[in-house]
Formats: sequence, C-alpha cells, structure tokens
Amino acid sequence: MAAALELLGDVALEAERLSTLRDLLEDGLLQALPQTHIWSRDVERLPGTSYLRFGQLSVDVVLQRLDRLGVAASSGAACSSAGSEPSHVLTAMGVSTDEALAAVRFSLGHSSTLTQVHALLEQLPPLLAPLLSPAAPQAQSLATPPAMPFAPAAKALGAHA
Repeated sequence: MAAALELLGDVALEAERLSTLRDLLEDGLLQALPQTHIWSRDVERLPGTSYLRFGQLSVDVVLQRLDRLGVAASSGAACSSAGSEPSHVLTAMGVSTDEALAAVRFSLGHSSTLTQVHALLEQLPPLLAPLLSPAAPQAQSLATPPAMPFAPAAKALGAHA
C-alpha cells in the first residue's frame, strides 16, 4: 500500500496541474471557437474533466475530427459506455436532450501535457470553424437530421408504389 501511495505523488499538486491544463484548453477553445459552450465552468469540478459542446455541431462530427487528430474524447458520461443516450449528469442539470447529445467530454490525466493541449488548440479549431459558420447548416444539427430540401422524386412526380 505504501508503494501505491508513493506512485500517487502529491495529489494536490497533480490536481492543480490538471486544472491548469483544463482551463488552458477551455480558454483556448473559447477564444478560437466562440460558439463553444462549457458546462459548469464557473463551479468547482473535477480538475481533469471538461464537458462542452461546439455550437450545435453533432457530437459524431466532432468526435470524427478529434479521431483524425489522434485525440480520444467521449460523447457520454465517464460512468456510461453507451454514447447514444444523453449524459444523465447533463440531463439532471436541466440540459436539453439535444444539447446533451452534442456534448463532448475531454478527460485529462497523469500523462496529459501542455504540448498536447497546445497541439489540440492549434489543430482542432481549423477543422470545426468552417462547420460552425452560417454557411454550413447541415453540419450544425444536434440530434435532428437535416430536412430534405425537396420531396423524394417518386412522390414529387406523383408516382404510386
């Protein structure tokens, strides 16, 4: 047990380091992508966790871009393996289902570095910014699929099945 405690190191110092990394990540994302919404930013919370959404972008789009960068993130609560359900934590906070389904959770840990945070801040905003512009409405869907701009051909032509 003493060896395990030794491996933990200074827990308070590590919590401060993770809080600093988390805050740098959030501040950088807010600056680069003003449509970013961060839940519980102004209250005490876990030092290495950030729960946010990027405007109304689908979480699948965001996670795909993060995957391209080799960054692991999640769409669900840490205690849930199912990503298709909204976070029970966010819904308990009164967050709408659509917004909760757009949520991305970043978890920072012992191996997270300032260099990694800076790299993410440099690489992710250029991938998301074009999708957040008013000219990209189809990418802004939270949980609702985009509306069809016209009726299917068979229906429009009055064909019968």
